[in-house]
Amino acid sequence: MEEAHIVTWEKQVGEYIQMKEVLATIETDKATLEIESSEQGFLIEQRVKPGDAIAVGGIIGILSDHQGSGDVIRSERIRVSPAARRLSVQKGIELNTIDGTGPDGRIVLRDIIGVPVTMESSESGAEREAPQDTTSKKPLSAMRKMIAERLTYSFREIPQFQVKSSVDLCHVLKIREMLVHSVEETVGVRLSVLDFIIQAVGRVLRQVPQVNVSFCTDPSGSYILEHQEVNIGLAVSVQDGLVVPVIRNADQLSLVEIAKRRHALVSKAKAGTLSVGEMTGGTFTISSLATFDIAEFTALINPPEAGILAVGMARKMPVVVGDSIEVATMMDLNASFDHRPFDGADGAQFMQLLSRQLQSDRWKLV
Repeated sequence: MEEAHIVTWEKQVGEYIQMKEVLATIETDKATLEIESSEQGFLIEQRVKPGDAIAVGGIIGILSDHQGSGDVIRSERIRVSPAARRLSVQKGIELNTIDGTGPDGRIVLRDIIGVPVTMESSESGAEREAPQDTTSKKPLSAMRKMIAERLTYSFREIPQFQVKSSVDLCHVLKIREMLVHSVEETVGVRLSVLDFIIQAVGRVLRQVPQVNVSFCTDPSGSYILEHQEVNIGLAVSVQDGLVVPVIRNADQLSLVEIAKRRHALVSKAKAGTLSVGEMTGGTFTISSLATFDIAEFTALINPPEAGILAVGMARKMPVVVGDSIEVATMMDLNASFDHRPFDGADGAQFMQLLSRQLQSDRWKLV
């Protein structure tokens, strides 16, 4: 680069200039830069105007002290990246004290990171008043502590992979509409879309038994524990955390039976009256945030299980059917699997069969 153009003067003739104050902004063929004063005094002359070209090292203005002697201001500039400039301001670092390691001596972020923070303001050496602490410590409840320990283990120890599918709920909604009033009048429980999902997951786990397992380790080594029962855990939010009551033998139950058990277990969970037996023995978990209007999310596996299904809300979406676009009620399903006992193809097969089941007319109703 041989020359630059003056963009704007930041100081006007007659102003007193402190050392390191920005005098003008210049523009090169690569960047816009600021010129800082290398001296202090009154600006008595601007040698160039905005838009004028100036050679590197050329004179742009003159500073004068009270006796009238002038100091020449040359177009020496500090080349610095925007990120490095911001950090230098935060840390109180004078850029002229830094040797840049970037291209053409430019000061870059790494040059500023290693410089100690200036502890006192240049304006005042007075000790700053410490900010008032407005935080408080809240002890963990026994439930919160257990949740933290289990999910930390899940996140750190289980190599998890995710599989997602969007499902058209038209068949499920049609069947539910046919049954919901009669079921509610007969057994006093309202049939939900979640009941269909529970039955579908139970059936598919029976079809893909390699997913209905646990990866275990004991002193003799690691092994895969194959579960003979299909027991579906249902994540339920309670006052101080989360509990997971279990619907046993879900693959064998009708929609009405699942609805009754779900209603009973959720009611007991909210009341805090679940027994230990009602919260143990699960082989797969379903977590739904549909009631919070969440479209999709990813859930962490509930150990020692090998899979969990995250259920989003049902919503109307445009879909392509043949050569036309139609409106359908869609639901996003995200499954997380433990990669140790089985492979991605097994998780994909599970999700494929689950999608097919939810979009079919084959259901055990009563």
